[in-house]
Amino acid sequence: MHQIKDWRTNKAIPTEELSSWMRSMRIKGIHNFGYYPDDQFKNSPNMEILKKELSAKAALSH
Repeated sequence: MHQIKDWRTNKAIPTEELSSWMRSMRIKGIHNFGYYPDDQFKNSPNMEILKKELSAKAALSH
């Protein structure tokens, strides 16, 4: 489980960084992961960026 907020600064982790973490985990064979908190009203993290990491196609690519 990854946090998408740096609680020390109270700022969101950039979606690109979260996406990179997910890709790295998948390459290492980890296929089940999550993140929190999700703020759907602010689109944080940005679903357009994350959906490629969360797709079945991504899971099958490595």
